[in-house]
Amino acid sequence: VEKELLKMARDAADVSTEVIEVEKKWHDAVVGRGGTTLNAIIGEDKTLSVKVGTDAGQATEDFILVRGITSDVTRAVAEIRKIVEDAKNDEIVSSYSVEFEIEREYVGRIVGVQGTSVKKLRDLLGVKIDFSDEVEEKEKDVGKKKKGAAHLKCKVKIIGRKENVEEAKRRIQTQADRYADETSEVLKIPHQY
Repeated sequence: VEKELLKMARDAADVSTEVIEVEKKWHDAVVGRGGTTLNAIIGEDKTLSVKVGTDAGQATEDFILVRGITSDVTRAVAEIRKIVEDAKNDEIVSSYSVEFEIEREYVGRIVGVQGTSVKKLRDLLGVKIDFSDEVEEKEKDVGKKKKGAAHLKCKVKIIGRKENVEEAKRRIQTQADRYADETSEVLKIPHQY
């Protein structure tokens, strides 16, 4: 029992606290979805206390407080810094964007029923795809005068890694081109046939 008490006393004496400055916008990367990344940093023993943002008790929210056994604190601080660095690099790599236009009449078929086609493309390539129906004033005026004779365009914006963005753009444009080649005609056949 005496040895155990001495060990606990040594461990208690080996406690340290470190406050690291991390911009608030990177806190989500450190915490992870549902606290998963933070739980991985803390570990199974839960001997670490990690407080993020306002919980850290600092003047601004741009801090993370790590408290625990010195060796664990050192390890956790290194992991947090690596996660933040990876998040910064990922933001740079994943910030490529491209905008282009397609005929508005094809958007519904490209997006698919309840967005299934575009969701599949987003998940497959890890990109963000936005379709916007913003029409410039000139196009609105032309549309009013000619009653639908003008071909209205829809802007498509894709954001992500450059290679993935270019591939998503290629796939969407290929699909739009295929729909442009299709023609449909309604024939009225008399009932006698």
